[in-house]
This record gives sequence, structure tokens and C-alpha cells, in this order.
Amino acid sequence: MDKQTKLVLERSIFFTFVFVCFGLIIINEKQDLFITNRVEKKLNDYIEKKYNKLNLEKSPIKYKNTVFTIKLSSKENNNYYFYVKYSNKKITDTYKDDYVKGKSFLKYIEKKLKKEITKKTSTHCKISINTSFDKMRNIIKERLLKEEDLIHLKIYNIEKDLMIENWNSTEITNSINNLIYKFNENDITPKYYQLRITNKEDITESITIKNIKNNFVSIQNNEQIIKDILNNNNSKLLKQNEITYEKDS
Repeated sequence: MDKQTKLVLERSIFFTFVFVCFGLIIINEKQDLFITNRVEKKLNDYIEKKYNKLNLEKSPIKYKNTVFTIKLSSKENNNYYFYVKYSNKKITDTYKDDYVKGKSFLKYIEKKLKKEITKKTSTHCKISINTSFDKMRNIIKERLLKEEDLIHLKIYNIEKDLMIENWNSTEITNSINNLIYKFNENDITPKYYQLRITNKEDITESITIKNIKNNFVSIQNNEQIIKDILNNNNSKLLKQNEITYEKDS
């Protein structure tokens, strides 16, 4: 075989290979498009049947890790949403958790509140909302969806760690009072505080005090509450103020 014939043969093999590969790519793309269109129709039929009465915006279909997903967001607030998914020939959705109970939306609200409170007070803390969206009154739901004046809604709790220099009832009481005063001065009124109090000289000694309300600072014998906690005395005074505690091990 001379050089010219060999060159022609090599080029022919190369172009045949390219043509086959290119053809397979086109076939795969068409097949993927067909599958996507078919799945999207199934998802749309499912959404129309179950959620056509809701005021929702629908995202384009997405495909990742063998799962097709459509995101459905409220037209009132696009942070309030749920997903409809197709995988293994089955359709599932997160409507109950994310839309009825509002789990994803309330997590977003918690983060927003934390950012606002930290900015106003220069104090880092954790924000938690311990109720589901469906159990809230309609007026609260409306304000949340509008993200309107969130700080003044008494639906959230503030969780904060306090490190105590001198481990005694007076020092602990003063630290709690100062924290509440600081938040009150910035017009921040949570449903309650949950505080983890730690002895700076012995960090293995700590107590988590729950359900401390803003009125703690005005309770005449609030230091006695702390004394009872330090003495592990679940007293009548604690019960009257609905305060509970846990000594951390």
C-alpha cells in the first residue's frame, strides 16, 4: 500500500468515526429531549390536578442525578415554595413540609431575623421559630409573606450562650438582665429566650435555662430563680414563671 492510498484510508476511517460519534450525540440529545418533554408533561399534569387552585409560579424543569424537578413558588413571596420531583417513574412533592408547614420558608425568615437582630445589637445569637406556618394566624402569615416588620412579631425565640466570670447567682442574674435590657432597648421582643450559661473557670459546668421572657428583668425575686436553678431546686417560683432548665453534662 503506497503512502497516498494509506493517507486516504486513514482519512476515511477518521471521518467515518467522527460521523458516527456526531450521529450518536444527535440521537442521544433527541432522546434526552423526548424523555424530558414526556416527564415534564407528567409533572405538569400532576401539578394541574393537585395544585391548580394555588397562586403559584412554576420554574423550568431541572434534571440532576436522575431526578427531574420543578419548583413551585408563591406569587406573594418567591421564598415560599415547594418542589415536585420525578424519579424512578414516581412523582413526589414537598408540599406538606415546605408549603403547608412552611419549613423552608421559616428557615429563610429565621436567617433574615438573625441578620437584622445582629445588625441592630451587634450581638450574635441563634433565632428559632418553634411553630409551623399552618398553625399561625392569617394576619401573621400575611406579614411573614410580606416580610413586614418581622422583629416585632412574637413568633421567634432567641438562643444565646453566656460565659460567666464569677459563677454565682448575682453574676448570672445580672448577665441575663443586661442581655434582655440590650434587646429591649432595640425594641426586640422575642417570644422567649433560651440561654446556655457556662462557667468561664470550668467550661464543663453549664446550665441551659429555657422559657425566659422579657418580664424576667422586672421579677422582684429573679435572683432567687437563679439560686433555685443552681441548687437544682425545681421550685414553685420556677413553675410560676414557666421557666425550665437542664444541667449539661
